[in-house]
Amino acid sequence: AKLGPKPKTSEFLDPRGGGHYACSVAQSTGGSSGLERLIEAAAERLSERAEGPVQLRLEQTLSTPERRNVVLRCALDRPLDGRSSVIIKQAARGYAPEDASRWDTRRLFNEWAGTAFLSTLPGEAHAPRFLAGDRASGFVVLEDLGQPHWSLVQPLLEGSASDAEHALRLYVRRLARMHGSSMTLLPHHEALIATLRG
Repeated sequence: AKLGPKPKTSEFLDPRGGGHYACSVAQSTGGSSGLERLIEAAAERLSERAEGPVQLRLEQTLSTPERRNVVLRCALDRPLDGRSSVIIKQAARGYAPEDASRWDTRRLFNEWAGTAFLSTLPGEAHAPRFLAGDRASGFVVLEDLGQPHWSLVQPLLEGSASDAEHALRLYVRRLARMHGSSMTLLPHHEALIATLRG
């Protein structure tokens, strides 16, 4: 697939066909503050994707106050792509969308571009699906993988040696499959990063 014309700031390229992938560099405007505004803004971005009103209700705050990100699980008022809930992740501090040299800005842009890119690949899923994002407010909305959802932390720090070895083998296999299915489309990932950096 070839890269098409430079994407608009409100669109992402779709690596599968050079088309556009909805819900990218949208920017929210004023309104209430805090978690309420974050959830409202996420609902706005999802409504654009769904081409109809979407409402969200906070179910669980997954992050702790000392973390660099705010992570929320929110219920949808109606199924979206077969999902009944989503994850909102916002850079809580140190984020400045016009300064891509900042650590927190780079982290969000990399996660945004990575999940958006992997979401367009055919075949098996390699990461939670990217659903929406807001550059000005510094958040992404991702597929909710459900509960319980374990990371490498548990087997590596709390499990046995065999648990850790098994988890690492699964991790390496996943990385290999991910790179194998995406290596010919890396210019599209670079285009996503460039779009976010502006």
